[in-house]
Amino acid sequence: VHFAEVDPPYAIDLIKRKGRSNEPMKLASYNEIAPDEYVEFITKVATETYRILRKNTFCVWWFGMTWYTPVKDILTGVGFKVNDIPAIWTKGGQGQTAAPDSALASGYEPFFLCRKGSPKMPKAGRSNVFEFSPVAAQKKIHPTERPIELMVEIINTFVYPSSIVLIPFLGSGATLRAVYKCELTGFGYDLDEMNKGRF
Repeated sequence: VHFAEVDPPYAIDLIKRKGRSNEPMKLASYNEIAPDEYVEFITKVATETYRILRKNTFCVWWFGMTWYTPVKDILTGVGFKVNDIPAIWTKGGQGQTAAPDSALASGYEPFFLCRKGSPKMPKAGRSNVFEFSPVAAQKKIHPTERPIELMVEIINTFVYPSSIVLIPFLGSGATLRAVYKCELTGFGYDLDEMNKGRF
């Protein structure tokens, strides 16, 4: 494939972190990874993602800041070149926290830009900050859903026309829909039974 967008579970106990949210039904089907299994899990996913990417291609890899060092070490260990400073999706001043009386609301999510070989970006020189408002909680079909507009911008930044895109964790399907909006070919997988036939 020519590009992969990888958004694995973060092993951060998402259900507890979103415990005060109005998304209990969406969270019920979320497949979290236990912390003691996370390194092995990410290593397998990273190894396979690197293997099936063509030479001189990009991969966007979302991660929880708790796992910054292990994830970066794994990605470089399988062969990717990864900048020390991640890119971020900033949510336009909006944030979320399960403890609003004692913690700041998280208003951004990081991702590593991984390179196999020496690819060139279609949007050369673009900033590493992607500012897009999140999907409103009442409109989400998945607890970690990102806006299609964000995913279109990511695809336009790193992917050339006629490319094939892999999304190994489909989630809400926003990335796949963005791929089609950009007139590319994409495919992916998801464990959630609710997603059967959705895409």
